[in-house]
Order: sequence, then C-alpha cells, then structure tokens
Amino acid sequence: MRFYDTESKDWRVIFVVPQSGKIILLADGAVGDRIVLDGVDKDGSRLRWSFNDIQTNSFLWRGEISQDNGKTWKIEQIMLRRHVI
Repeated sequence: MRFYDTESKDWRVIFVVPQSGKIILLADGAVGDRIVLDGVDKDGSRLRWSFNDIQTNSFLWRGEISQDNGKTWKIEQIMLRRHVI
C-alpha cells in the first residue's frame, strides 16, 4: 500500500512480501524531481525505493539495498511503468 501522509508530509509504503510474510515499511518524499523512500529490511540492511524520470504516463522505479549503512547501494530491481491508452 502506498499513500501520502498529510500529517508528516511524507510518502509511506507498507509492502508485504507474499512468499515470506515479511513486512517492509518505507517513508520519505520528494528529492528534486524524484520520490525516494527509505526503510530497513528485516536483516538490518537499508532499503531505498525511488521513482525516477516521472512523466505524465511513465516512471522508472528502482529498488536498492545497502549492507554498509548507505555507503554503497546494489540495485535489486528496476521497473519501467508506462501507461498506454
């Protein structure tokens, strides 16, 4: 579930991993022309999900993980979302 928290002015995500039942919580907001969400995985690794190149009908989503407290990041997934009419 993704939603904008009007009280904190942050975007928030609650994501349930179906295979393991793990719950991931992420929050944050706009960084320039991107939306960047930060969280912590169950094993303590930092997570960063970002929405990049946001256009009227498309965006590029990146899911990254850091096991050294944000010094380096490894891309786990990239998705291009395009709405076609």
